[in-house]
Amino acid sequence: MSTGREEDRPAYLAADLLLRAGRLLSRALPGRIKRGIEDRFFYAVFNVTRVTNDNYGWRPPEGSGGPP
Repeated sequence: MSTGREEDRPAYLAADLLLRAGRLLSRALPGRIKRGIEDRFFYAVFNVTRVTNDNYGWRPPEGSGGPP
């Protein structure tokens, strides 16, 4: 993996090491624990990134069939 910049190399090595450790750990964990961690992670990401209409002050018109 070559970026052409030597100062980027430590970051790529650290990321590679972290990903390899994660893969090894995921193979060692029982399925139930792995699913629980996955569910918590994706639930947290969903809650952090969700956007609601309330944030923009816009509401669908009454009777449009959209969410209130």
